[in-house]
Parts: sequence; C-alpha cells; structure tokens
Amino acid sequence: MTSPGSPSQTRSLIIERLVGDSGEAGHVIGAGRAMAERAVPLLQKSLAVELGAPVTVDLRAVEVSRVPHARADAGETFAMVIVPSPTSADAMTLVIDAQAIAVVVCALFGGDPDARVSPIERELSQIETDVATTVIQHVAQPQFERALARSIERLR
Repeated sequence: MTSPGSPSQTRSLIIERLVGDSGEAGHVIGAGRAMAERAVPLLQKSLAVELGAPVTVDLRAVEVSRVPHARADAGETFAMVIVPSPTSADAMTLVIDAQAIAVVVCALFGGDPDARVSPIERELSQIETDVATTVIQHVAQPQFERALARSIERLR
C-alpha cells in the first residue's frame, strides 16, 4: 500500500474515509438516514415477535460519528450495537437508550402497553442488562445484518 504524496492528498484521503467519497457530510447523513429508515421496520418486526406485542421504534437522530462519540451521546444508561456492512467499510451504530430499555423490560414482564414508562436513571440491574442484551442480539442476528446489507447496497 502506498501513501499519498503530499499533505493535501493525505488530508483528502482522511476526509474521504471519514465522510465518504463525496466529502459532504450531508450526503453521508442522507444515505445513513435512508439506511436507518430501512432498518426500523426490521427491528420493529423482530422485537414484536420477541415481545408478543406491536412495537414502535423511533429514529431519533442520524449523524456521522465515531464510536466514542456515540457512546458519550448515549448518556449513562444505554445498549449499543454496531452492524457492519459485509461489502464496505460502512457500519451503522444503533444506540438503545434508557427509555427504550425501560419500555422493553416493562413489556416483557407484562406491563400495561398504554402506560407511560419512566426511563431508567440508575445503573442497570442484571435483568435489565439481560433484556438489553437480548434486544442487541436480535439486531446482531445474521438475517438482520443481511437485510441491512441489502439496504446499504440499494443506496449505492
């Protein structure tokens, strides 16, 4: 592998790696939003099967970020999975926040689906950690990754 010849070529290569071929973060965010919007129905279906009730998944934000920034933005209580593309360096980071973990825990243990659920504002218990892990494992299943990879390929 050869390195670029000048500092400006090196800078261009780094920017391309960070924000894609166009160098425009807006383009990358738009592609990421389309990918995430395709992932939401897959996630809803998977969770509905596991929970035995319809689930609404909200897409809160799509942004270009590094994993440490995604972790910092998630707050104190969260679960996170990185779903890689098998055909490129692209990946999608899904963060499940404290509110979502609380809703899933409530649903799993027979809570009223119409009742408002308070987010978890303390360290997760072992049961809550196990529930969050189960959700993450559903997202990380090969069929979800393949469907997401097909969505990524459609964006190109």
